[in-house]
Amino acid sequence: MTADRGLPEAHHDVARRSPLVVLAVVADVGQLDVLRSQLAADFPDERFIGIVAADDGDDVGGLLSGLGPVLAELIFTASTSSRSVPGATLAMRALEELGIGQDFVFTVDRLPDAVRYGIGVLADDERDRWEGTAILVAGSERTVREARQAATGNADEGYSTL
Repeated sequence: MTADRGLPEAHHDVARRSPLVVLAVVADVGQLDVLRSQLAADFPDERFIGIVAADDGDDVGGLLSGLGPVLAELIFTASTSSRSVPGATLAMRALEELGIGQDFVFTVDRLPDAVRYGIGVLADDERDRWEGTAILVAGSERTVREARQAATGNADEGYSTL
């Protein structure tokens, strides 16, 4: 995720309704203000568990700053990209460099497992131990495609813009 103002506007899509899983293709941190506003308007009663996978060089701080107001907790993970940063490394950056409290930061090794873990947490009887009420995965097209497959079990499902 870089700063390139020539990219199309951010958009999001509901991959699953219960529990709610929202996917957003974001290639530029400049798109985050629009995305945050869209999420707040479309899901005013939701606080999201953000699932974060990033490649080396991605602006994770910008992503978390931009989406912070709609995020309740964070699950850091790694995608299948060869450039993906391990979730534990991302979590340590969030804790040490961004000052995010450790009660709100979790790690799961792989993106598909992180999505399934988040779905399980929100569907479980222990849901009340989490502040988040829905899941948000925002990132590259590849990350969103991988998250969609985990959320729906269908790799060929199309992408629709809300």
